[in-house]
Amino acid sequence: MHVTPLEVFWDRLATDTYYDKERLRLHSDHLWRVYEILYPQDTSYLSSQALQLSGIHGLTSLWIDQGRIVGRKGSIKGRYSDQEYENLSQWLQDYWNIKSYLRRNQSAIFQLSLNREALETLIDTITPAVHHAMKKKLR
Repeated sequence: MHVTPLEVFWDRLATDTYYDKERLRLHSDHLWRVYEILYPQDTSYLSSQALQLSGIHGLTSLWIDQGRIVGRKGSIKGRYSDQEYENLSQWLQDYWNIKSYLRRNQSAIFQLSLNREALETLIDTITPAVHHAMKKKLR
């Protein structure tokens, strides 16, 4: 994705609390391209292009952050627009062969739902990429 070298800088900022703030800063001549994909018109947006680029790590992060298992079914909930939910559903179907259902209320889509078979497929797909400390999110 990057034509030029990517420089990485770690630093730690002291805070008034027990924990310090650690930052990772990336510098590159073409880093603005990533920003254009993730933040078109300076707003966060889950576009089809951003989802395709994220790959298995994007799917894993999405599930760890916003996925949940209730009984034998799974769901992903977030503050997404209807179009973002549709992009996410299409990406799961096209790239991961995971069938999902969009749940609506009176005004908008509020959740992406997975049946038992789709949940099992998702968990089997992301298990190799999940850090051992986060394996509890797969139950």
